[in-house]
Amino acid sequence: MKKKNISKAVSYTASRGNVTLDLMVPEEKFIKLLIYRGCRRDEIKKILRDLNLYPLAASDLEAIIVKCRSTKEIRKIIKENQSKLAAGETLHTSENVRKEFEFPEVFDSMMKLPKNSDFLQALLNEQIITNSDKRRFLECSILFALPSNRFISGWKKKFDKELDETEFKQFRYYFWNIENYNQNKCEALIDDHPEYQFHVDFRYIYGFSLVNFLSYFSIASPEEILNHERKLFETEEAARDERFDRDLNSYSEKMDLQFIRRKKRYNKLLPHLEKAEYWSKKLERTFARIVGKTRYNLTRDLIKNRKRVTWIAEDD
Repeated sequence: MKKKNISKAVSYTASRGNVTLDLMVPEEKFIKLLIYRGCRRDEIKKILRDLNLYPLAASDLEAIIVKCRSTKEIRKIIKENQSKLAAGETLHTSENVRKEFEFPEVFDSMMKLPKNSDFLQALLNEQIITNSDKRRFLECSILFALPSNRFISGWKKKFDKELDETEFKQFRYYFWNIENYNQNKCEALIDDHPEYQFHVDFRYIYGFSLVNFLSYFSIASPEEILNHERKLFETEEAARDERFDRDLNSYSEKMDLQFIRRKKRYNKLLPHLEKAEYWSKKLERTFARIVGKTRYNLTRDLIKNRKRVTWIAEDD
């Protein structure tokens, strides 16, 4: 299976007068909360770095600030809150601003906090935002548009506990809000910041099949892997027959050998589901390498092992 090419895309989002830009900042809602709290630019940048959130360009931050300071009333609130936050005093709030957010109770909690260091507990379960394994699965699942039932079962299988639905929705809304991104924006999101901690994961899972995604996180069942292999075999068989009917001479010996190998592999797997489970664990080894390797070594490993670990290998 071929992976989709990742292409560059230009995106911004903001409004200044008659100018409308299209931003690409998954954590934009969270940044707005910080701005309304009275956080200054340097404080916002530090918080984003400390949380290892998606990289934010200075121009994008300025665009979000422009959006937040849309009325005289809100500009006054932000300016006063900057002073009050520095002094540890009670912050001003606004019902109009509150209505802008889903989960307004989060806005209320954030505006009541006297210090920025306390905001995590008010926003969501700190164990999610600070746990790289959980964040990786969350962000990859949202980017991949993993069906909710598979996400729920996968989370329980990986972390041996259920994720509260509200916590999931809050994380998605404030930290990884890409639900309305089209394919071009998703590809740009992946490609624009190779330094992001989950960049390699995104490139590996985006554009692959559901079974590849589940196998990557070691939550695919042997039956799912077998069914995936069966579909590949059936597709290849249909293409082979069609080519035979259209032009027998154009069907090369190499293509026929590829088909025979696929059929042989499928027939061997059918009575032995444990083989599918064994080979699915190959991806777990690839995943383990991702955590600590350089991008060069990782890319080399992925290229070298893609056929061996992505599909179910043949018996020797």
